Amino acid sequence: MEKKFKLWAKADNIMFYAVENKPALFYNKDIDKYAINWLWRYDLFDILQWTWLKDKNWVEIYEWDFVQYPWNSRYWEVFFDDKNYQFRVRIKDRFWDINTYPLSEDMIVVWNIYETPKLLNQ
Repeated sequence: MEKKFKLWAKADNIMFYAVENKPALFYNKDIDKYAINWLWRYDLFDILQWTWLKDKNWVEIYEWDFVQYPWNSRYWEVFFDDKNYQFRVRIKDRFWDINTYPLSEDMIVVWNIYETPKLLNQ
């Protein structure tokens, strides 16, 4: 299975995307800027892993994306479940996990916690 990541630059509030066939090279086309071999600097970047799934519109689903199912209007957070060693989704309410379900390809990626943090309070 292919491992794919994207990086969130904490200081600049910018998302960098992996460059194909270049394991330690990340790029943001909007600002024409590279992040090269900085994976060891956890204080500068948050690393988001691809779940190996795409939503029903063929958008890649990454860790910390929020998704919606066609049968529900709520936002579900994508996370890695360390106990079961798999990516799952959950609804958070007052910091309590209400439900946890496996990922599904019939969902739609709506936003992520980095590029649209103001939606976290909804």
